[in-house]
Amino acid sequence: MCRSAAQLALLLLIAIAVRTFFFFLVAADAVQLHPAACSAHERDVLLAFKQGINDTYDVLASWQEEGLLHDCCRWTGVACSNVTGHVVELDLSHTYLVGQISPSLLYLEHLEYLDLSYTFLQGPADGRVPEFLGSLNNLRHLDLTGMPFSGAVPPQLGNLSKLEYLSLSSSPDSSDTTTMDSVYSTDISWLTRLPLLVHLNMSSVNLTKVDDWPLVMNMIPSLEALYLPGCSLPGANYSLTHLNLTNLHYLELSGNYFDHPVATCWFWNLTSIQHLGLYNTYLHGPFPDELASMKALQVGY
Repeated sequence: MCRSAAQLALLLLIAIAVRTFFFFLVAADAVQLHPAACSAHERDVLLAFKQGINDTYDVLASWQEEGLLHDCCRWTGVACSNVTGHVVELDLSHTYLVGQISPSLLYLEHLEYLDLSYTFLQGPADGRVPEFLGSLNNLRHLDLTGMPFSGAVPPQLGNLSKLEYLSLSSSPDSSDTTTMDSVYSTDISWLTRLPLLVHLNMSSVNLTKVDDWPLVMNMIPSLEALYLPGCSLPGANYSLTHLNLTNLHYLELSGNYFDHPVATCWFWNLTSIQHLGLYNTYLHGPFPDELASMKALQVGY
């Protein structure tokens, strides 16, 4: 009798487990088939952003307040969470949009991904990189490559503590070694407040006055890719007592006028490097013995 009761209880438990499994499976399918729509508030925020843009080629034609396309999750360049409907991604890259980047973006509180690269959008006042971008606290990806900015890079970007990808490249091509003096920074210590940063591209940003740039980079151990070509860096002959960049695979320093012995560079003990760009840096002299220990190196020039 006891054995039969135990078997019955086991069968009941199995039945409950199967039913629960199918419940969650159906619920997941329902979310995929009928994802949550964006909120009216976030739709209004995006429409306010659109107001400051000259959209000659109707890139944002789908951004409509009413009609079949009133759901902003279906708009060009916009992606939302399937669960909450919140806008989490805005990608308007490689478009001919002209105008200003509106502070209304601050009201997209769940935004994680912002890519405005290769557009003609500018800051709201003097053409600088907008300081308010440093208040988009949930950003993980920020790409401002090839935009017509000028002036100093705002240190407020150091408030983006979740950031994993940051590109402030003034040059349309990361291999371009021509310095663009219109965008510059005299202090990049704010980068040390980005503990999750994996990819950093500051190609052609003028860093002439940043003498301690190797020390700053060494304080971001999460870095895997570092692009600093054409930045007018003052030199690479910096002494670091301990190297923290054990995850660094890609180091691009081409187009910086170093003009000192190549053996005095700070990076020769970084055995994780796969790509090392030193083209047109005017380094001279024999390579150090440490080069033989860089077993992962695949490309060097």
